[in-house]
Amino acid sequence: MQGTVTAWFFTFGENHTYPGTGEPLNQRYTAIVAGRDEAIGHMTRHFGDQWQGPFPTRQAANVDTFGLTRLRAKFWPKAVTR
Repeated sequence: MQGTVTAWFFTFGENHTYPGTGEPLNQRYTAIVAGRDEAIGHMTRHFGDQWQGPFPTRQAANVDTFGLTRLRAKFWPKAVTR
């Protein structure tokens, strides 16, 4: 299942902040359609270790339970290349 392309959901905790600005990211989530490892790679390049997941569904990520707002990829910080 590792290589299956699907939507993976990632959330941000109360101490997670937007890289560069320090804006709080709590109450936000994002979704990536990719294989699990690829999705994790995207999150790491854009957010470092400031995220939680991956979750296989909105329900598992508690998106609706906590009323989380989606942070779309076009608003992500610039990726860090290594």
